[in-house]
Amino acid sequence: MREKAYISWLGLRGAVPISLAMMPLVMGVPNSELLFNVAFAVVVLSLLIQGTTIPVMARLLKVAMPPKPEPEGMHDIWLSEREAVALFSFKVTKESEAEGKHPDAVAPISESFDLRCFALIRDGWKIEMQNDTVLREGDTAWYILPDSQVDKMAKYFSETGQNVRENFDFFGEFAVDPYVNTGDLAAAYGLKLEDGEAGMSLLEWFQSRGGSAQPVEGDRIVVDGFSLTVKETDQNGVVKSMGLKVPRREN
Repeated sequence: MREKAYISWLGLRGAVPISLAMMPLVMGVPNSELLFNVAFAVVVLSLLIQGTTIPVMARLLKVAMPPKPEPEGMHDIWLSEREAVALFSFKVTKESEAEGKHPDAVAPISESFDLRCFALIRDGWKIEMQNDTVLREGDTAWYILPDSQVDKMAKYFSETGQNVRENFDFFGEFAVDPYVNTGDLAAAYGLKLEDGEAGMSLLEWFQSRGGSAQPVEGDRIVVDGFSLTVKETDQNGVVKSMGLKVPRREN
């Protein structure tokens, strides 16, 4: 119901009503100017009233997801007609893991290559990196990275204690594999299952209990106070991780 209420509130009126209102104006229908003016006024009011309250309504209805760490920018450099390398920039957030570290030592994200920062921007200017150079809040560092490592690097530059708390509040305290046995999870946390559910994977159990057949990030079910939320999917929509929130037990 919360999601339906949010979608209903998002029923913004935009270009289509204006386009339709122009048709009687072009055809010379009597009072067509009044029809166009009314449609235009409704669109503007909709954008001003509904549009500006979208973030507020998302928080009130508890459908807003925590922001996902992302690179600040990305550019492709074509080395030939078929080969290109991707350049990613990351901005240093206060109290992130990257703050206070050398640009080449911010994240040992891979043992297969040496990480190197090829450009460091501070206050809008490129600075020369020395052995004692450390990243400061607001710096922007540029790297050549494989796509598989971009999310990890983004976390190093932008994840803080507040981000972690927001993720815990939304997804739960535990990240669980969607393909683990539900019976094992139930035994560990005291979750009550129905007949035949113990042999299911967690994703199958999620779908059987009313979850979407094609889950997306943020989809959730609540069973006996336990909250199971889709945390991460890949580019093909395959669920990679789920979050589990366990109800608090009274002593």
